[in-house]
Amino acid sequence: MKKTFFLYSLLLLCFYGCSDKKEKPIRHRLIYNNDGTFALGNFMFGRRPLSVEDAKAYVDVVANKQVTTYMICSGSDYPYYRSRFGRVLGDDLNGTLNCGNDTAGYRDFYSYYRNHLNLEKEGTDIIQTILRRAKEKKMEAFISFRMNDLHFCDTTSRCPVEYTDFWLAHPQYWLNEDIGWKSRGALDFAFQEVREQKLNMINEQLDKYGELLDGYDLDFMRFFVYFKSTEAEKNAPLMTELVKAVRAKVDELSAKRGKKILLSARVAPDLDFCLKKGLNVTEWVQKGLLDFITIGVHYTGNPALPVARFRTGLGNPSIPVYATIESGGYNSRIPYSHGMYRGMASHIFAQGGEGIYLFNY
Repeated sequence: MKKTFFLYSLLLLCFYGCSDKKEKPIRHRLIYNNDGTFALGNFMFGRRPLSVEDAKAYVDVVANKQVTTYMICSGSDYPYYRSRFGRVLGDDLNGTLNCGNDTAGYRDFYSYYRNHLNLEKEGTDIIQTILRRAKEKKMEAFISFRMNDLHFCDTTSRCPVEYTDFWLAHPQYWLNEDIGWKSRGALDFAFQEVREQKLNMINEQLDKYGELLDGYDLDFMRFFVYFKSTEAEKNAPLMTELVKAVRAKVDELSAKRGKKILLSARVAPDLDFCLKKGLNVTEWVQKGLLDFITIGVHYTGNPALPVARFRTGLGNPSIPVYATIESGGYNSRIPYSHGMYRGMASHIFAQGGEGIYLFNY
């Protein structure tokens, strides 16, 4: 009897412990995007000085709630970590960056850096802490990179803490065209130096956090301006080459880790509009550069995103297509009702979307 029990136990152990442990790829996702400043500023806890435990709580709040994938924004041109290519958000370089009479603005920006220093003393940073916690909570862990963040290019401000070093040092790379919010200060991707700066930051993040990553997301919707309007479509091959270079780096990381690392992109829900902005999304998919794609609009929501039309335009791709429900509200911070959330989600799935991307919550 004891021998029978022992053999039965061994069979059970082999069934659960000796079987092929390859995980089945996720196709249907509920993605939660944290914009990074929300956590680094510790808004959930009244902006008190950030601790490691506080940082973990930004993951815990959505854990075990059907979220499959946690994305943490990396700060784009203003990184939330020590970088060779940019200054940590709010770093005043030991008080040498003077904001004059704008003491409130200075204190606000410096609070992010103070919180970074708190985590740094514990041997971590906000991205590492959140990625690791997401893994502990059995979620996919992604970095989301804002491809052209315009939050910190307001040319009317006179507080240098608010500007990134690369942007401030290279006004010759500014777009200088009014085609949307702060677009005059947007970086112009027609310049090779701009594309190299972005690729350097992306590669640095993949090297730095690669052991914790399940994927990397290129967020082209933050913000949707890359070239002068008369030059955008003809410059689309430049953006394709940039995406191809990121794909190569992701594949290199996959080979190094012996695990598939995913590459995704978030773009506008109209393929012709994307192309007019310099993004040939159809070519990216045809060339196999992406593992999934998300469509969305900027800031406010669209309760009727044309998911089916987008999928058809792409030739009904084999990769999943998801759709964004923004945090911005139905009309500039007019919040959604529960019914609207459910209605938007229902529309996305009815149109052939295979998942939902909650942006900036």
